[in-house]
Amino acid sequence: MKTLSPSLRHIVAMAALAVSTGAIASAQYKFVKLTIPGAIVTTVSGINNDNLITGTYETNTGYYGFTYNPSTKAWHYPIADSKGSATFALASNTSGTIVGYYTNALGQIVAGMSDEGGSFSNVAPSGCEPGAIVAGIGDSAYQTMTGSCAVGAQIHAFVTGPANVTFACFGNYTAANAISNWLLTVGYYMASDGQTSGFLSTEYGDCTTINYPGAVNTRLTGVNDYGTMAGTYWPTKKGKAHAFLTDGTTFTAVKVPHAKATTLGQINNNNWFVGNYIDSEGTNQAFYAVPATAASTVVEAGK
Repeated sequence: MKTLSPSLRHIVAMAALAVSTGAIASAQYKFVKLTIPGAIVTTVSGINNDNLITGTYETNTGYYGFTYNPSTKAWHYPIADSKGSATFALASNTSGTIVGYYTNALGQIVAGMSDEGGSFSNVAPSGCEPGAIVAGIGDSAYQTMTGSCAVGAQIHAFVTGPANVTFACFGNYTAANAISNWLLTVGYYMASDGQTSGFLSTEYGDCTTINYPGAVNTRLTGVNDYGTMAGTYWPTKKGKAHAFLTDGTTFTAVKVPHAKATTLGQINNNNWFVGNYIDSEGTNQAFYAVPATAASTVVEAGK
């Protein structure tokens, strides 16, 4: 993979951030629901550039990771790191490496997790205290990862690989959720009043704020190699979650038919993305979305 120099990556990042607060668009998608058989709750957060979907589900016995391949309609579960009581799978890359974290019986984060074909390894980013959350992974030979971890009394974002840094954007709490193959990261930071703002950053922690126009809280959760970012915003402090995509200039509302609230996860280079929504009956539903030319629809996986 061709790698941008740090200075050029900074230029690319800044060019994506000419935010126009008046540009709101809408688009149509085929939303495909995903439910692990027998699960109490199924959630999704990751989708790689081969459209492999990564998530976590809960049963009466605990939390486990899973993947789903829309092309073959094949499920892979449970993903369970034997070193912990619960395993949370958050993302994967095109090499098939799955990342996330695992917890102990008390629900405390023990370590970041990397799963390569069933071989589990702890991820301990440089500068982090034990207990990292690995939220994203790239496709390069470095398999650069990103996420969040404790640094003293603060929560910082981290990037492994050539940069190998931790960083805080504009406060004591910064969490990265995804990384592109140009090594641009997205996530959110929290101000002292508890309000959150989205950020786009180079792997060296050069952050720029991106907020949905008029929103009280914004979080960015995905970014692809073409600069399209996925996120969630809240119009008021007690309001429901709404989903959006943005290229830094235009914000596109993502509306699941009849959903009461919607949050997004990652987005890939095919402009497929994943997320979760609360349906009309108040039930959490996991989904992946495919761009459509007709009106948005919701279907079951495999149909």
